[in-house]
Amino acid sequence: MTNETKPTPGPWAVSSHAMSAVFAGKRLVASCGGYSSSEQLETVQAENDANARLIAAAPELLEALEQSQREIEQLLQKKYGDGICFEDCQTWVNNRGVIAKARDENAELAV
Repeated sequence: MTNETKPTPGPWAVSSHAMSAVFAGKRLVASCGGYSSSEQLETVQAENDANARLIAAAPELLEALEQSQREIEQLLQKKYGDGICFEDCQTWVNNRGVIAKARDENAELAV
């Protein structure tokens, strides 16, 4: 069963004003924070910033993955015809699981 709730539309961007915050326009999408000790502050902040960049890229990454999935299907269909079993292509299976996880479509498809 598909979850009808959709994510905030992109593009998402890391804020230049708020540390490790991801916004879609003026809406806060994610805040990557957390500190463990003053010695690790620089390392933890760098990880928070990297996490924010990855989250900000999520809408485009999902769109690119879905496009790649469609192209894999077209290429396999063209090469093997109607007898193709997409589950024999591990990349297709992995992509399907990640897309399902992002779309919250089916727990057993998620990787």
